[in-house]
Amino acid sequence: MLRRAALYRYRIPLSPPLSSGGRRLSHREGLVVRLEQGERCGMGEVAPLPGFSRESLWQAQRELLQQLPRWVAGFGVHCRPPSAAFGLSCALDELRQGVPLRLVDPLSSGYPLLSGDPEQIVERWHHWPEPRPSLVKLKLGRRPVEAEQTMVGELLSISPGLRFRIDANRRWSPIDARRWVDWLGRERIDYLEEPCPRLWQSLQLADTCGVDLALDESLRESLHNGRGPLPVHPCFKVAVIKPSLTGPLGQIERLIRQCRRRGITTLLSSSYESSLGIGQLQALARRLTPDQGPGLDTLGPFSHHLLRPAAGDHACLDWAQLECLWQS
Repeated sequence: MLRRAALYRYRIPLSPPLSSGGRRLSHREGLVVRLEQGERCGMGEVAPLPGFSRESLWQAQRELLQQLPRWVAGFGVHCRPPSAAFGLSCALDELRQGVPLRLVDPLSSGYPLLSGDPEQIVERWHHWPEPRPSLVKLKLGRRPVEAEQTMVGELLSISPGLRFRIDANRRWSPIDARRWVDWLGRERIDYLEEPCPRLWQSLQLADTCGVDLALDESLRESLHNGRGPLPVHPCFKVAVIKPSLTGPLGQIERLIRQCRRRGITTLLSSSYESSLGIGQLQALARRLTPDQGPGLDTLGPFSHHLLRPAAGDHACLDWAQLECLWQS
């Protein structure tokens, strides 16, 4: 059966700009893989996240330009950069299933991410429609402790029963992390995600304070650097899997099975993909982790949707508005 493929590039303005790994992004750039076989079509987004991905957008593009002609010719394909491997595997999955992985609503089965300036976060929460969620994710460690604690205090004044999933991206010292737990109280913390620079510090903190620990970067380092199996510790309760930073669907499915055998909760999380990628992540979460709401509330800064619209009144870019890099 005749195969066709194409590779496109997009560039979407972000407002406000996104802080990513110490960089300030005014635009989100990425690639779209399009595969066709007979009457079926599959798409996948390839969007390395600057400051977090191991590969650059150029490296992912170069890999795909090598692999897509092989697929068209009927050969097997294998991408090494995680973002390229994940995007291509999504396109192949859609092609096999015959059903596009579409977005419903990033919060329909997940939880909100409150990010940005403290004033913006409080303002957003103040105007959040009732009933407000009882669980939110916060990214902390980016501003002075006093400013962030004031923000959290104001959130609690609006929603006294609010509980938090806190991601510090390894920016807290063990002393600062302990102070945060003591100030906020364990009962308000659903889990701490990568609080300290080193894994042993985070494990020790969780054990001392009696809080659940979620791992994200540590999992990917274990996978990509050959450091062996997942850490064994009673406080390690949650694995946060970012597929665009991890690899192809097969690898993600194996990691989820490994976690389940250990009794570790797994949830999928976005890496600031466009509406196309977020929709695919939501569909995959319903399939692979149906008992856990994914973390997908990252579309806020995007000025446009991409190919498949999401909730909201943003315009949606179509194929004609993308740059075609290659087609068979």
